[in-house]
Amino acid sequence: METETNKNVFFLPFEVKPHEIDFHGLLSPYYFLVHIQEAAIQHGIALRMGFQDLREIGLFWVLTRMKSVITRYLETLERGVVATWVKRVGGLQVLRDFLVTDSGGQEIAKATSSWMLLDLRTHRPKSLKDVLRPMPVFSQEALSYSREPLPRLIRPSVEMPHAVTYSDVDVNYHVNNLKYLAWLFDLFPLGVYEKQQIVEIDVQFLKEARYGEMLSMALEEARQNYGSFLASIERGQHAAKEQLLRAHIQLKPRH
Repeated sequence: METETNKNVFFLPFEVKPHEIDFHGLLSPYYFLVHIQEAAIQHGIALRMGFQDLREIGLFWVLTRMKSVITRYLETLERGVVATWVKRVGGLQVLRDFLVTDSGGQEIAKATSSWMLLDLRTHRPKSLKDVLRPMPVFSQEALSYSREPLPRLIRPSVEMPHAVTYSDVDVNYHVNNLKYLAWLFDLFPLGVYEKQQIVEIDVQFLKEARYGEMLSMALEEARQNYGSFLASIERGQHAAKEQLLRAHIQLKPRH
């Protein structure tokens, strides 16, 4: 892949801190996602399309979908590099890809994502034409992006309520996407993580949650594929239920 020589690719080195590891001494799936999203944030700042730049014109970025495939989790104090670039721009959507390598340059993860701009006041989608400067594009794919919706759960085996509290909401008064992912990872009991690890995460963000709302989370194993799970987060009850998120999580046995 030509990421190393393309001027539209942004690189963010990182080191795995002790507070980012799990009980196996490896970078946790949550902090893996923190690092790749930090690369997107820093690239946005470098393009003058970051958090503060957009607030000045009444806009902010939201993540609408992300799929990640993880080959290897780094160990404590191990170093890696996240490469990220804008793959495609069109209408209301920006596609951004990621490639993660270890200190030896070996690929250890890749991801693709979809982002939208929302109006800071109304939280409604805005056209990318509202951003005055064009976004540089590198069309090479780290991972193919699917527009197909993730399936609904049919018979969940785990259901858990969650009340949205102060620590869940961000500066835009809604739940940050990383919080949703942390909740999903907690749906699995510790025994699962003792024997298996997450190797793929595909998340579709449908609606936003706000402070004080009571949500319900659910998990269901896909019977036709060992280690494959579907998850959802909803609010409301019965006919008034709204889906906020759908996810597919793939696990495999640890070596």
